[in-house]
Amino acid sequence: MVLAAVLVAVPLLCCVCAGYDDMLSDVAAFPPRCDDWVDLPERLWEAKCPFNWYVFAGMSAIAVLSVSPFFRRAVVAMWWKRGPVDGATRHAFPWFGWIGLGVMATGWVLSWTRLE
Repeated sequence: MVLAAVLVAVPLLCCVCAGYDDMLSDVAAFPPRCDDWVDLPERLWEAKCPFNWYVFAGMSAIAVLSVSPFFRRAVVAMWWKRGPVDGATRHAFPWFGWIGLGVMATGWVLSWTRLE
């Protein structure tokens, strides 16, 4: 909790102390609005760096390397049929899994809904 508070609070505090209130107004908007980007398309590129193929390739490689063990295991499990292990039973989806799905669905709806 302390790490999360420091990672969020310190940059915001620095922006306030330095007088970058215009930057904070864009960051503090929730959900993020893009209505003004139609009139001012240059705002899209003000704070963003141009596209870099090397960064894209590196981040893609990290993503592929992170997911490949799970994908490999799923493919192996799909093709390799094995008998039941002694004492192993098939369980229903756990209760905390349902809570996690509910929290995820609620967060998704809230993030994509424009609330007054």
